[in-house]
Amino acid sequence: MQTSGNTVLITGGGSGIGFALAQAFAEADNTVIICGRDEAKLTRAARDVPGCHAIRCDITSDQDVQHLRSELETRFPSLNMLINNAGLQYNYRLTEEPNALEMIDEEISTNFTAQVKLTVNLLPLLRRQERSALVNITSALSVVPKESAPVYCATKAAMRVFTKAIRYQLEGTSVKVFEVVPPLVDTAMTQGRDVRKVPPARVAQAVLRGLEANKKEIRIAMVKALFAINYVMPGVASSIMRPS
Repeated sequence: MQTSGNTVLITGGGSGIGFALAQAFAEADNTVIICGRDEAKLTRAARDVPGCHAIRCDITSDQDVQHLRSELETRFPSLNMLINNAGLQYNYRLTEEPNALEMIDEEISTNFTAQVKLTVNLLPLLRRQERSALVNITSALSVVPKESAPVYCATKAAMRVFTKAIRYQLEGTSVKVFEVVPPLVDTAMTQGRDVRKVPPARVAQAVLRGLEANKKEIRIAMVKALFAINYVMPGVASSIMRPS
C-alpha cells in the first residue's frame, strides 16, 4: 500500500496513537482528517499537525456519523483510507463495579459496534478509489487477555475477527484490509501502569512500514514475541498478562 498521496481519516485522532498517526501520515505527504469527541483536543491536534483537518464526531452517534460522511463526501471526495483507532478501556471487576452495566455498553459501543457501523458507512467512499485501505487498530489483548479489562479485551477480539471476515468480503475490490496489533502504548489510557510501554510515534512508524510492505497483520514490538509464545505455550503467555 502506498503511504503517500492518500486522503486519510483517523478516528480518535486528537491524542495518543491517533495523534501520532496523524503526524506520521502528514509528514509522509498525505491529506489527514482526524475526528473524535473532544473538540478541544481536536483543535490542538490540528494546530500541531500542519495541514491536518479536524471534524468533531462521536462515532457512537448515528447522527454524528452521517454528518461526518456528508463532510467527507463534500470536502474530501478522494478519501481512500480509514483508520479505526478510537477506543476506550475501563479496568474493573464485573462483580464489584456498581456502574458495570453502563461501562460495558460504552466499551462495546465505542470499541466495536460504532467502528463496524462507521466502516459500513464509509466503504462506498473507499471503493470509489483505485486504491484504498481499511486499517483497524486492535490489541495484543485480543489474543491474550488481561484480568482487569474483560470487556475491552473482548471488543478487541471482536474487531480482530471482524477484520479477517471483512477482508474476505472485500477480496477483489480496491480496498485492502489491515490489522494493527500494538503492545502497551504510552498514552493517557495507560497512565499509572508501571510497566514497559512503547511510544505512540514508534507505533505510527511501524504502521507506515507495515502498510508499505502490504502486511495484512502488523504486529508491533513485543507483540511478535507474545504471539509466538502463545502459539506454542499459551499457558505461559497467559501468565505474562497476569496479574493485570
